[in-house]
Amino acid sequence: MTEEVVSLRPGGLRPGGGGANPFSAFSKGAGLGLRSKPVIAQALVAEVEQTPRKPPGQIVKYDREFLLKFMDRHIKAPMELQQLQLEIVISEDTERETQRQSLKESLRIHKAEEKGRVAYKVGGELGQTERALRSVKGILNKLTPEKFERLLEQLLSVITTADILRHTITLVFENAVAQPTFCAMYADLCLSLSRELPSFPPAEGDDKPVMFRRVLLNTCQDEFEGAAAAREELASISNADERAAAEKRVKSRTLGTVRLIAELYRKEVVREAIIIVCLRELLEARDNGTIPPEENIESACEMISVTGKMLAGSELKKTRDTLDGYLARLTRLSADKNLPSRMRFLIRDVLDMSKNKWVPRRETFTAKKLDEVHAEAEAELGMVSSKIGADLPALPVQSRMAAEDFSLLPPLRGGEEGWEFVGKKGAGSGFKPSFGAGGSALLGEYKPPEPLVRRAPPAAAPAPAAAAASRPAAAAPAAAAAPKAAGKPLAVEDVDSKAKSFLREYVSIGDGKEARLCLKELRDAPKAGDVPDLRGVVEAALAELFDAQSDKAAAALLELLVALIKEKLLTEAETVEGLKASTSILGDLALDVPKAPQLLGQLVGAAAAASALPLSVLPQLLEGAEGAEAKRNFAEAALKAAAAGLGGEAGVGKACAAAGIKAGELFAADEFDGDLPSVADWLKAAGFASVPL
Repeated sequence: MTEEVVSLRPGGLRPGGGGANPFSAFSKGAGLGLRSKPVIAQALVAEVEQTPRKPPGQIVKYDREFLLKFMDRHIKAPMELQQLQLEIVISEDTERETQRQSLKESLRIHKAEEKGRVAYKVGGELGQTERALRSVKGILNKLTPEKFERLLEQLLSVITTADILRHTITLVFENAVAQPTFCAMYADLCLSLSRELPSFPPAEGDDKPVMFRRVLLNTCQDEFEGAAAAREELASISNADERAAAEKRVKSRTLGTVRLIAELYRKEVVREAIIIVCLRELLEARDNGTIPPEENIESACEMISVTGKMLAGSELKKTRDTLDGYLARLTRLSADKNLPSRMRFLIRDVLDMSKNKWVPRRETFTAKKLDEVHAEAEAELGMVSSKIGADLPALPVQSRMAAEDFSLLPPLRGGEEGWEFVGKKGAGSGFKPSFGAGGSALLGEYKPPEPLVRRAPPAAAPAPAAAAASRPAAAAPAAAAAPKAAGKPLAVEDVDSKAKSFLREYVSIGDGKEARLCLKELRDAPKAGDVPDLRGVVEAALAELFDAQSDKAAAALLELLVALIKEKLLTEAETVEGLKASTSILGDLALDVPKAPQLLGQLVGAAAAASALPLSVLPQLLEGAEGAEAKRNFAEAALKAAAAGLGGEAGVGKACAAAGIKAGELFAADEFDGDLPSVADWLKAAGFASVPL
């Protein structure tokens, strides 16, 4: 069939000219209406011939029957055809269908999400394994304790082949090593997957089925053995910065691997024998007479701290004896001065934990659910848990409240005669309901609270004659007598809470008079049998001092404490006992609060300068304290603060000699303190060479 072309461009849109319907001549060809107008015909034909023909993909072909139906329904060309400016060709049905599909594909709107799925792989489609691994990565990135069960089901539905299983284990291992805090959660994930996933057919050349536990253990073994090879490769790096960065990466990966293996043992995914082998590899010396590398010792300490409780409670005596042998090995290493101080303290922490029934001194940070986080926050704030509060009975209505509780909720009153409802025209047009004088629509008759009576400080008893002369005849006995202390006896927690309250108020507003008055009231209040004195006030003050947010707040607390000690509002015995609670653990306290030795020394030194405390309390305060470096920092700060009131270095030396202080014995370093200067060199560098040794 011969194709006849009709152009729908402007200028060629009305080929018939005189007909009412511009498409009436489509079935007869474009030249029918132009034969009577040769000039116009020649011009249009020339224009058509000069216009380049469009490519096949932009030509739409229609059959005769479609165009006849089109002619009956449309008088004007649709806007879509005018904008596309396509050439319309009458053709057979098969050609038209092909062209229509081509046009539909070229004009289809492509969504960004569809393009993004294959953006990283131009010209290709994702395979089953790649699509599954993308899903696995997304699930692991969203994994939290809250969403664990739901995401576990999704992960189980994705792992359908052995290849996907291997890649999934690799991704889980990488995430666990990179996020040590979440190792316990990833260990739970491995346990769940090992129980739920089926075994897959063996690979070529292998007769054993592919199982999750087997692949996981092989991965752990490869990573553990590869750590030593990675450390050996560090020697080939010549650049110092690159080598330091590489050492940091190797150390982080080794510790993450060891922690994951330990957590897997706690979930019973890994057997005891594997843990014993790992510890043997970490703690054995490479050469006779040498010590293991520091990274190995740190990894062994990490593994023992996680698995020690289960190993110590093992049913096998051989396992328990092996653990005792490794602890003895760590004990010998802790006494080796060739190890840095950090490593020796790390070993001592593990040994202390073993003696404390494997209870860590500090809580280990792990992933927690939101309910657990909320419960801990409520416990710290002393709040009732929301779950417990929901089960409590409803509070009674206000009409049933006791009479003494009315002072807590005074009635809402708008005037002396109750509430006043003011109208639009003025106050005089308002409506006043009659509830009685001083009444309330909510609580009834208003009872004002009784005024609070603050206990005055005890005064000296006057002479009998003067008292008789000054006592009026009609004086009320209740006004003359001082109120007696009454109420519930204060426990240790109550003393701590009240002390922190007035100390924080003092830091906020700086009212020393109010602080002294609160301390006097606290001393006069009845106390329980476990509260012998106010040493708890000193302990609370030191806690606030360590937590001070600024140097100004710390200086204010130090000034107040010195004043309270000097004015005997805090006795010397109370002060010493309160200070010993911190100075007796000075070495450990310095790890948590690095400024603690200096702050404690400034307090003792300032009190000595103000003649509130003698320097002879120094040996008493440092009794039982460990860590020569922390003790020296404490003493140096104390001596510098005391020098201002004792006449400089010479005065401090005389005061120490009079107090019987022997610095050579008090501040001597032991085998755990590392390379510290001698006591004489330290005193000379600090400017107190006159202090007797």
